[in-house]
Amino acid sequence: MRKAEREFGDGYFNAVLVDLIKDSDLTRHQEIAEVLKYAYANRPHQEGGAFDRYTICRELIADAISGRARELTGLSITPRKRRSKSSFPHSRAIWTSGSP
Repeated sequence: MRKAEREFGDGYFNAVLVDLIKDSDLTRHQEIAEVLKYAYANRPHQEGGAFDRYTICRELIADAISGRARELTGLSITPRKRRSKSSFPHSRAIWTSGSP
C-alpha cells in the first residue's frame, strides 16, 4: 500500500481506503465496525472512467489488502463494477471467503 500512498498522497489515500472498507463486507465484523465509528474521511473525488485516480488508487489498495488477507485468513477481495450517483463507473471491492 506504500506505493498507492506515495502516488496519491496521504489525504486522498486515506479517503479511498475508508471508502473501500465502508463499501466492503468487512463492516459486518464487529471489531471493524467499531473502529469505523471513529474513522472519518471526506469522500474522495471521482472523475469517472476506468483510468481515473480513484479507480487506480482503490484497486491498488484492494490488491494489497487482498494479498495480506489471503495470507492470513483465506479471505480475498473480488472487485466488481458499480455505478455512482453521477453514473461514472468505478470498482467496488467485495470481501469473500476463499480464492477469487
